[in-house]
Amino acid sequence: MSSLFHSFKWSFVSELSSKLVTPVVFIVLARLLTPEDFGVMASALMVITFSQIFWEAGMGKALIQRQTDRMLSANFAFYINVFLGLLVALSLYLFSEHIANTIFNDFRVFSVLQVMSIQVILGSLSSVHIALMQKDMEFKKLFWVRFATISLPGLVSIPLALNGMGYWSLVIGTLIGQFAQVIVLWKISDWRPCLDFNMSVSKEIATFGAWAAASGILTWFYVWVDSLIVGTYLGSSELGIFRTGSQVPIMIFALIFAPIIPVLYSHL
Repeated sequence: MSSLFHSFKWSFVSELSSKLVTPVVFIVLARLLTPEDFGVMASALMVITFSQIFWEAGMGKALIQRQTDRMLSANFAFYINVFLGLLVALSLYLFSEHIANTIFNDFRVFSVLQVMSIQVILGSLSSVHIALMQKDMEFKKLFWVRFATISLPGLVSIPLALNGMGYWSLVIGTLIGQFAQVIVLWKISDWRPCLDFNMSVSKEIATFGAWAAASGILTWFYVWVDSLIVGTYLGSSELGIFRTGSQVPIMIFALIFAPIIPVLYSHL
């Protein structure tokens, strides 16, 4: 029970620190950037977040749920994530122009999506490390990872925005934060992938992950479908205004529930 409360404490501190840093950065950037800048970035994030369902393939939840064969499960999950991450990143790069013109009617989303396909690759390199730390209830370590990767984008984006970089300041800040997350996770985590597999274990992990990914699609629609409608029919400027205005209630609810869910899922 003490380890559970310890995990709750660090999970809450992690979320609280991010929710204190993020609004400050957000307010400063809102003064420097236009609604269109936020709209272009929101359009790209919408696609990147949706793509995560397919490259992550529910492997994180499957790893946390798995009670045996830790190394075999982690190896399979890592290589599946990296393979699918490369495949999804390549697909986004090749079809970004079609996505930008067909769904968002904004050519600027094309180049942003191509650059942000790098985020998919970076995410696939760190997802297993995060899942294993959650499984081991190492939320203190995850706090430092979260703090570093939330602070850096703001430190990078604000100077770039001051120099007139527009939505590219958001893109570059996000990528640097993701890159920092990979570096920190690989440094503080003891786990390293190896070429050790078991067909039976891999099949069980893949089956559980597929169902977790299916539920992820429903979650994505719950979070993003309103933005998708606004972005598709009204444009980037209106999407930027909509997403900017909706961030305040989202931050409040996230502060309450975000620390609880990963701890309870890992514990139970």
